[in-house]
Amino acid sequence: IRRYPTAAREAINCLAHYRITLGTGPDTFAPDDPVRRHHMALFLTRAAEPAGIDLPRPSARPAEDFTNVEGLSLRTREAIDQLLQLGITKGTSRTTFGPDGAATRRQMALFLYRFLDLAPVGPGGIDVEDAFPMTGTSRTCTTSRSMSRRQSGPCSRWGCWRARRVPLSA
Repeated sequence: IRRYPTAAREAINCLAHYRITLGTGPDTFAPDDPVRRHHMALFLTRAAEPAGIDLPRPSARPAEDFTNVEGLSLRTREAIDQLLQLGITKGTSRTTFGPDGAATRRQMALFLYRFLDLAPVGPGGIDVEDAFPMTGTSRTCTTSRSMSRRQSGPCSRWGCWRARRVPLSA
């Protein structure tokens, strides 16, 4: 990852620090490879703890309603199952997850939106409405903002994930 800008290296190292990404092999990240949908499920479940999201226990037969996840590891099926229980994923159809498909930017936005909707405001973060007051609202949207800064380590430029329902202008 040395050839990438500092911000990209720091982001990758921060995700590795929190064990959100484990890389594609020993000391390998493969930054230009696509993110498969089953990778996204693993990233999100690993990110749950630092984001303050409580994961449900996986079902006895994880992700059994999806017909195309049989060949995946138990941990991956459990991650998909946990995201399904939380409403973060709905699959590519009622019976398929599409685990090997690349997560489109639309799918990534939905995964992250639903994920951040579950993240609490807490120590180290502030209510987004306090930082970005909005008026004249007719609907709500979940937004995440980082207001705290860590002092050292691989995530020193990153604050805690915090989500809060904030109004959007019409």
